Amino acid sequence: MPLLLALLTAMIFEPFVRFFKKQLKTEKRLLPVTIVFLLFVAISAIGLYFAVTSLMRSIVSWSQQLPQYALELQRFANDLIIQFNQLLRDLPQGYQIARELERLSEDAIDFALSITTNSSAYSVRFCLRFRTCSL
Repeated sequence: MPLLLALLTAMIFEPFVRFFKKQLKTEKRLLPVTIVFLLFVAISAIGLYFAVTSLMRSIVSWSQQLPQYALELQRFANDLIIQFNQLLRDLPQGYQIARELERLSEDAIDFALSITTNSSAYSVRFCLRFRTCSL
């Protein structure tokens, strides 16, 4: 695999090396190959920087929206509980079943909120450490 990658890279870079060899009017290939390789590394680094920066902005934005999603989920769960309470009204133990479901949904929402709070804080610390995001 590394040999195929090296062959492919050499085939792709050969026209650029010839161009720089012709422009620099040199017989040796060392300088044109060095220039092409450095250009490739620089362009790759810039592309990688923008890709990572964009990814980090997306992660920060997503983590900042998670608490809102958790609240919407809580509202949805509360609405389901209310509807379920209406269905269980006629059962002798319906009230106890409804209270237990409310307790379980509150625990689930608390857990989701703790995850979102921790992920948001981690994302902010990561961005501040590497200075890759503009908040």
